[in-house]
Amino acid sequence: MAELGLAIFASIDICYKYGKELVAICGAFNGAEVELRERTLRINLGWRRIAIQLDFLKRVQHLMEDDHRVLHEKSLQTFGSKLKLATSMMNRLVETRATASHDVELVPKRVKYSLKKEGLDKAIEDLEAWQRASDPSWFLILRMADRQLDTEISTGAVRIADSVPSTLTIRGSVQSDGSTSAGKGITLSATELQALSTEPIAYCDAELALRANDGQKFILDRVHRICPSDKTYRDAKQTVRDLARKLTHNEPLTFGLLSCKGFVTEVSGTGPDRRATFTMVLRTLKGYSNPRSLRHYVVSDDCLESLSQRVEIAQDLAKSVSYVHTFGFVHKNIRPETVLACRKPGTTELCTFLIGFDDFRREDNWTLRRGYDDWEKNLYCHPSRQGATPAEDYDMRHDIYSLGVCMLEIGLWQSFVEYNAAGNASIPSSILEKARVQRPEQLASYLLTSMKDKFVSLAHDRLPRAMGSKYAEIVVTCLTCLDPENPDFGDQSEFEDEDGIHVGVRYIEKVLLRLNNLCI
Repeated sequence: MAELGLAIFASIDICYKYGKELVAICGAFNGAEVELRERTLRINLGWRRIAIQLDFLKRVQHLMEDDHRVLHEKSLQTFGSKLKLATSMMNRLVETRATASHDVELVPKRVKYSLKKEGLDKAIEDLEAWQRASDPSWFLILRMADRQLDTEISTGAVRIADSVPSTLTIRGSVQSDGSTSAGKGITLSATELQALSTEPIAYCDAELALRANDGQKFILDRVHRICPSDKTYRDAKQTVRDLARKLTHNEPLTFGLLSCKGFVTEVSGTGPDRRATFTMVLRTLKGYSNPRSLRHYVVSDDCLESLSQRVEIAQDLAKSVSYVHTFGFVHKNIRPETVLACRKPGTTELCTFLIGFDDFRREDNWTLRRGYDDWEKNLYCHPSRQGATPAEDYDMRHDIYSLGVCMLEIGLWQSFVEYNAAGNASIPSSILEKARVQRPEQLASYLLTSMKDKFVSLAHDRLPRAMGSKYAEIVVTCLTCLDPENPDFGDQSEFEDEDGIHVGVRYIEKVLLRLNNLCI
């Protein structure tokens, strides 16, 4: 629709206007104290990336579906308003002065240092908050299977691929042709693992590894596949190679996914018993605390009394799920055991990363409809995916359901799984009531017929008191995303587009943005 294109152009122009004005005002502080100069540098760098992304959006908006353009338009309107307010506030901190050459320059007013610092901090907060909120929608553009998009990526005054290196990483998920050359450099030798000392991570299948010669720490995340034929082996290895290549990005905090150094392949058995283990070597973040599983935090005495911290954990996890899908995969194993959390340097804040890719597959690959025998894994699966032979094929919405269960658990901050002294899953938590008292042979039936209703009931009855009604509403949206009557996700035919854009847009709009807009 032409009017949508014009609306985006107008909103981008408004953002340009106030963004450039904000950068000009910040230039007045170039000769100021070190703390102020550092803040103006952050604003300049932040605006530079945003300006390049806005220019790219202007050039490709006509290729986008209407619902995707509407999402960008709403986001740009909000950003334009924030830039206008930030610019207005900063204008009160500067004044004009005539130079010796009769030009006019901006200089800081003689106001309190704290006011200048506060104004710059607010501008930084607005820029970085919008960047975080808009990135999922912006990166979703790169999923469009349109050759003109590749032309626009490599053109422009400043190439978008140079300014945002992860552009090419994500674009590769659309262009992957199955060639082995695409994974060159990320297939590691088994000697890489032999040089590492490892230790288990509590309540998690992954391991923490240390390389002695330089002190570098890694996470070892293993993917197991049964490969009775050469073709199944080649297909499995190519799929792992494709995921590892997407994870070679250098923006773990942006994506909520750790950067991958490469993967090691080990094969055992022959014929129908041949098994392949692919060990992905993921980089940890320097300066951050040793990662612990989210389950460890929930079952330990580290009670997060801060509601804002719980919301941030949910936001981070929802973001990770979004990017797994943007990369072209479904995860199939989202639960607290597959979420790593570590503390940011010098703070008590947690940041989380989604791992546990043992059951992942490309979203467009044929599904074997394999499920789980373990009740503690089925607990996070939608009823249609219960048991060893699920009733339905897996799609993105099944990941959204699992996210909803995790968000419910995060909000109540009470583990749904109790562990014994040996660290093994024992019984369902007392909060799940009837599930706890089921005999092992009856538990599978209860999970299939009644568990989802219990989760929805908890989200309606107990979660609002703990996290507020808006958070609870988002959780209910996730838990009911496969219900035919769900107005946001229920109609499967709406999401059967070739690029997978529609379900991504709906997820960003109905889950991510609503989470990011929560004020605690």
